[in-house]
Amino acid sequence: VLAQAVEKGIAVDLVQAHLRGDISAFQDSVSESVFHKLTADIDARKKDGLIIDPTILNFEEVETEVLYLEGVGPVVSPTYRVQQIHCVRDKDEEVVDGSETDVRMKYYRMILTQHYVTDDDNEDDGYVVWKVADYGFFGDEKFY
Repeated sequence: VLAQAVEKGIAVDLVQAHLRGDISAFQDSVSESVFHKLTADIDARKKDGLIIDPTILNFEEVETEVLYLEGVGPVVSPTYRVQQIHCVRDKDEEVVDGSETDVRMKYYRMILTQHYVTDDDNEDDGYVVWKVADYGFFGDEKFY
């Protein structure tokens, strides 16, 4: 149930925002290190004048691992297979990698951990949220 909520909620939107180059809406949903990692990647693309086609054709969960780590609590690690257009353009909108018809199957993995959120005045009156503690792209292959 959690994996489905993550996939339908943050997972698709986070990958798409990363591809579009704007993850500002996710600052509260990801760890500080993930936010900085994604921001650095986006800034590097902008500096190089590169634009990634954000078109996602299909998004599916391949596998989810659930672990319990002492001192951390439950950890959920879903892997996603994302069918997307592989087309990178430069600032002049010329294609520099892939093409408008180059469909790739790309793989992403996230690690989610629980965080207890409290009101500053009352630590007993809090709630638990899941945050993306790690996020990564780890390979692709041509999709025919």
